[in-house]
Amino acid sequence: MAEPTMIYKITILELLQRSGFPLSNSQITDFFLEGDLTDYFTAQQAISDDEDAGLIVSTTNHNNTTYSITEEGKKTLELFKEKITPALSKDINKYLKANSIIPTRPPISRRIEAVMWYSFASLKMMCLQWIYPSMWHPRSRQRPFATIGK
Repeated sequence: MAEPTMIYKITILELLQRSGFPLSNSQITDFFLEGDLTDYFTAQQAISDDEDAGLIVSTTNHNNTTYSITEEGKKTLELFKEKITPALSKDINKYLKANSIIPTRPPISRRIEAVMWYSFASLKMMCLQWIYPSMWHPRSRQRPFATIGK
């Protein structure tokens, strides 16, 4: 079993990675407190350690500090991702959904489907224009497919 503080640090990286945008200090801390994973001070220490190690970066804007994952943090997360148990992964998903933090971009498979459908529709339209050019002419009064069968 991995050291608990290491798991907290990796969990912060995973939380920031899955959110897709910076999270505030209170959002990160709330995750740990709502799930009864650790106390406030340990969560703050894990955030501070991640920042000191260059795994996350803080931005302060109008008295609000937000954290985002760095490239080094993403590489570290890839190395230690197996330390996050399935139960902890479910807790992260549950927290992100409950607090409306899930990114709004559709999954990659849906985006690929949309591009493929659009490409197919465009190809179909081009073929029809080539086969039946008169029906696409702006001054054409002929109904589409009116000459088929004669």
